Amino acid sequence: MRDLVNITTKNLYQATYDACYKANIYLPKEVLTALTDIKENEDTAKMDKIFANSVIAAKNSRPLCQDTGQIIVFLEIGQNVYLDELPQEIINKAISDCYVDNFFRKSIVNDSLFDRTNTNNNTPTIIYTNIVRGNEIKIDLLIKGGGAENMSAVKMLTPSASEDDIINEITDIVQASGQNACPPLFLGVGIGGTLDYSSVLSKKAYFSNENKQFAEKLKKHINENSDTKVADVKMLTSSTHIACMPLAVTINCHSCRHASVLVKQNGYELLTEFDVANATENQQYNKKEIQTNEVEILKNLNRNEEILLSGTIYTARDMAHKKIIKLIEKGETLPFELKHSIIFYAGPCPKKENEQIGPIGPTTAKRMDKFAPILYDLGMLATIGKGERNREVQQSIKNNNALYFSVQGGVASLLQSCIKNVEIIAFEELGTEAIYKLEVEKLPVKVELN
Repeated sequence: MRDLVNITTKNLYQATYDACYKANIYLPKEVLTALTDIKENEDTAKMDKIFANSVIAAKNSRPLCQDTGQIIVFLEIGQNVYLDELPQEIINKAISDCYVDNFFRKSIVNDSLFDRTNTNNNTPTIIYTNIVRGNEIKIDLLIKGGGAENMSAVKMLTPSASEDDIINEITDIVQASGQNACPPLFLGVGIGGTLDYSSVLSKKAYFSNENKQFAEKLKKHINENSDTKVADVKMLTSSTHIACMPLAVTINCHSCRHASVLVKQNGYELLTEFDVANATENQQYNKKEIQTNEVEILKNLNRNEEILLSGTIYTARDMAHKKIIKLIEKGETLPFELKHSIIFYAGPCPKKENEQIGPIGPTTAKRMDKFAPILYDLGMLATIGKGERNREVQQSIKNNNALYFSVQGGVASLLQSCIKNVEIIAFEELGTEAIYKLEVEKLPVKVELN
């Protein structure tokens, strides 16, 4: 009979907590290296903000992005390991405590359809468990932001699909993601298995070094043929049915937050190296500053013009928009004056005691496209988000002489410094999705539509 090795609850808990904490705040060294390598081919100002954001996040021990994501754990338990408690319960407890203790944003709701009530601790965690040989536990932890996850895809190709077919499919997926997933992107590619298993492979690929040659070929092709750039590609393949070739692409933003940790009888070892960019946190924006109440000046801006926006704006996301539309339908008073208002599609992290607001940044604008024409028609001046808008919204903006501003995603700790005063004015029960009245100072935005 084998001698069992006892791994204590404390060691597993601390290992999970540490990995979760560091992955939210620091860039993995391999990610920083990939971003540095691609910088010369990307917008320099954009990359400078990404690097400055990493400096601020590390300095203040605050998240790189306000969307502190959904946690996915690949758990390998050695067959000789004995645990006093269920590992899933320990891991969920560690992640819950990490998110509450450190004022990370809680983004998990109870049920996808019938009860979208926030669990308020960012659990349950998605855990894939595998029993392996040995007397240790390995945790691969991946943080998936909603904007990037929504741009991921699964395709069922024919078994005769060539390498070029696969490359072209993936390039199309990347091109379609645009700015929604905060490029330059990190791709996880899974090929094989079944529809569901290929998507698991595509997430597990972030912890893999297999298929390097094909991954490099794929990255080169995408960057030569797509407007949306890729910093790195990881790939895993598996066996599959003779009639099938499932292809899954998991898209991750430029921060690609992940960590690996090995838990032993006498402690744990963090396997992922983290680093901070060699950059200054004080970004200088040599752009024109315009107040939010200077309506005519704003309406006369040119497309692609970059400005610094100062004054009053309001946050509202999916759930707040649903509530606003219901109030309009009932003829009831809105929480703020809609005419000439500016809505920022954002859900901040909870604030610490010494903060006005937690790290904050834009969410994907197209999720609000079904609401936007109604609000523009009622006098809303502008919205702020990331990514493209549909044709109906574009036409509504044109008809109403209104605007859509974009703001760079994934630099939440940097943008946090632009918020000078905060007040929750409606739907506090929605937590991060409540309506906030913000006083902003020199928020860097770009005119995407007018």
